[in-house]
Amino acid sequence: MPEPLFIYLDQEPKLDYKYHFNHNVLVRLYDQIVWYLKDESFIKRLNYNIKVQPGENIPDNEDELYEWLVKNGYQDELDIYTSRHLFLGLLSEICHFLYQSLASCKDMKITVALSLLRKPFLECLIILEQLLVNEKEFLQKFEKDPTEFDPGAIKKDKKLDLIKRVYSEIDQIQFMDYQTNYDWRYNPSYSEGIYAVSNLATHLVTTRHQSFKTVKQNLNLVFSNEDDFEVQLSYYYNLVPGFMIYLLDVIDSYTLKKKLIKRYEYKSRRFYRLIATLTVTDSLSEKPLKGKGILNSLARKIKVKCQNCNKNNQFYRSDFHYLIHDEELMCKHCLRDLIYESDTMKPVINGLVNLPKHKKI
Repeated sequence: MPEPLFIYLDQEPKLDYKYHFNHNVLVRLYDQIVWYLKDESFIKRLNYNIKVQPGENIPDNEDELYEWLVKNGYQDELDIYTSRHLFLGLLSEICHFLYQSLASCKDMKITVALSLLRKPFLECLIILEQLLVNEKEFLQKFEKDPTEFDPGAIKKDKKLDLIKRVYSEIDQIQFMDYQTNYDWRYNPSYSEGIYAVSNLATHLVTTRHQSFKTVKQNLNLVFSNEDDFEVQLSYYYNLVPGFMIYLLDVIDSYTLKKKLIKRYEYKSRRFYRLIATLTVTDSLSEKPLKGKGILNSLARKIKVKCQNCNKNNQFYRSDFHYLIHDEELMCKHCLRDLIYESDTMKPVINGLVNLPKHKKI
């Protein structure tokens, strides 16, 4: 069954052809988030029931039940239950917004696509970051007044320190350092940052910040021409992959930390994103076919013997592009998938991908 977001070779969407590959990379990354909402084995692991002592008089009212659980020594169990519901709810919300953003870009509704980046990357993500590095502290705030956990109320230094702590935990290749991550998400002086661009896309007039202040006789992005559309698309398909990969690093690090996914499950997902990072960078290169660059270098170093046919495989840059586009890394002899249909690539993935350096909460 065709995927509505994915762009197939026989399709001719409104989106310019040169952005099709990066668009499809984003769709595959989006699918990694959706996996958490649909995979039955993960949902089974995520389910959590608070077991109370036999004979205890449990209130029927939900508000009274919460207070009763705290009063009767079930705070730790309640925290587990709350964090898992928070996690699932945030992922669902992220998926709703990113789905519509990607669909809008595919249909060249660029202003809509840009406006929809705000909630996933400026609000939902910062709560996930807090759950990763200090879940207990966040849950204590979550039990109080909403002003205690409002993402928009977190001060600059707190946000910057939070992102820095996340980087120290996930310990993986990123598109940007932690300071740049903060600036592109929250710094209002960055006229091309998500904060600024999503404001321009959402509001007809912006006057608070000089870096993206509406000029006279204009309305934000309303009168965009073909050249403006090109700039906006280039911005979207250059910036969003990095933040999608970072978002997934936070999500996977959290679930691994909570023992909700297995170590190799984490590594295989992270390997896919590592290759996605390199293919996106490769696709943006002016001379990607010269046999140079990290992607070509990595491909030349990977040689594996297929567990199915027992023949050797040497990979090339194009194999990794097929992996990201089609989610397959095929044996060149028997056409068996070397990642998802066998353990052929397992030693390579284990060698390339490190586990996060989790700190105790």
